[in-house]
Parts: sequence; structure tokens; C-alpha cells
Amino acid sequence: MRLDESTAYSFSPVFKEMPFVRGEMDCFNDTEMKATNPSKKDGLPAAEMERRAAMSDQERRQMRNEQAMVQVAILPGCEAYRRGGWEDTQASSGKEKGIRIRRLTDAYVFCRWGLERRWKNGEAADQPARHGSRWGGGFVEFFPGVEGVVDPEHEEGKEKGRTGEEEGNE
Repeated sequence: MRLDESTAYSFSPVFKEMPFVRGEMDCFNDTEMKATNPSKKDGLPAAEMERRAAMSDQERRQMRNEQAMVQVAILPGCEAYRRGGWEDTQASSGKEKGIRIRRLTDAYVFCRWGLERRWKNGEAADQPARHGSRWGGGFVEFFPGVEGVVDPEHEEGKEKGRTGEEEGNE
């Protein structure tokens, strides 16, 4: 990348739990994902065959609906946009028409096989049966859920109080 006044750079957003899109994303654990592909039946590694043998028939049926999901967003993709997308080298008019887009890097992600989470009115609405009979939860919300993470609204109130105290002491 270089500093150029006629080029705009954009970082494409990638979020946890969004479907993996080949061509826009590069999977860090691609080899593992190919080896454990739920739709693949032949040429499976021994460990994957053992794992599938321990599953119930219902879980095997549900597994067919699984898709590659982003588990960790490591790096967003980057695209460059530039004016003058359609003119050729000899054209004298129309230099400001059109926009060229070049993908510089794909997003770099770590994936898992699974189902998209369900949401209703901004609240998680997952049904455990949808994720298999051996699913024991596993989705931990950042707040509340992760130890040491406090309510942002509560924290803002504390900081306002501290600011007032600090100003009074000075």
C-alpha cells in the first residue's frame, strides 16, 4: 500500500459467527476444515471416523446442515478503490467515470463447522436441540459472561464520578 490521494482503502468487516465466504476470506485451519467436512463421507481421517461413529443418527442428520462459520476473525480484508475504472490508455475523456476495485488481501479467519446463531429482538434465541444432543452451551457472551468484564453503562457512571472527584481535588 502507498499513500495516494486518488486511492481510497477499505477494510471489509469480518465478525465471529458469520458464514465463511471463500474468495473473500482465507481460512487459517483450512486443512482441518477439509478433513472434518460434514458433507464428506469418503477419505476421512481415523479420528473423524471415530467421532462420527460415536454420534447418534439424529446428530448425523443435523450435521449435514452445518456450514463453515468464522470462529475467530484474525485480520480483515482490504480493498483499494480508484476512479477511472473503464477508460483505456488512449482515452482523453471520461477519466472521472467509473471506479476500479482491487482486493489487496482476503480476510484471515479461523473457522469451525456449525450452525449460525439465532437472534430475536437483539437477544440470543438458540435452541439447544438445534446444536445436537451433546451440546452443553458453549456460547459465552462478552458481557455478562466473561470474568472481569463489567457493564459498560455502569463503568461510564463510575468514570464520570471519578472525573468530578479528580477535578475537585486539584
